[in-house]
Amino acid sequence: VELTLNDDQVPTINCNVPTALNTTPGVCGYVVVNSTLDPTFTDNCNAVRTHNYLAAPQLFTLQGAELPVGTTTIVWTITDDAGNKTTCAVNYVVTDNELPVFTNCPANITVGNDVDKCGANVFWLAPSATDNCDATVTQTTGLLPGALFPVGLSTILYTAKDPSNNTKT
Repeated sequence: VELTLNDDQVPTINCNVPTALNTTPGVCGYVVVNSTLDPTFTDNCNAVRTHNYLAAPQLFTLQGAELPVGTTTIVWTITDDAGNKTTCAVNYVVTDNELPVFTNCPANITVGNDVDKCGANVFWLAPSATDNCDATVTQTTGLLPGALFPVGLSTILYTAKDPSNNTKT
């Protein structure tokens, strides 16, 4: 007597995992440090979990992966020893809330007027900014360095902005 027993029970998957993520401080993305972003699963026989995120260092977990700013859709698949499969897609959304930080921002400048002028040509180095996702600095108010400034108070304003529109002045 031959007996063939087939496993026709499909694995179950729970893709209810955290999906709203903030960037890891100093990184332009979210670095997965534990497996809380991996779905859980059950099956009556042995089964394995895999994903399609090619940038992850491991096929069975996101641990050690870096998810970029924005939405990354990852498809998870559970496959048991009989070849039964179930899948789900998870949209992980990474938000950059880290503000740019100014470097070499000039201090207030006080100068006397140039000889025979009712003002002075004033020079300074424009500030720069650092950010986890790069930042650009623009001068948004006032005369440019080297311009002839009139006697009195002049205000110069710089704004640093990153790709996620986080700004600092």
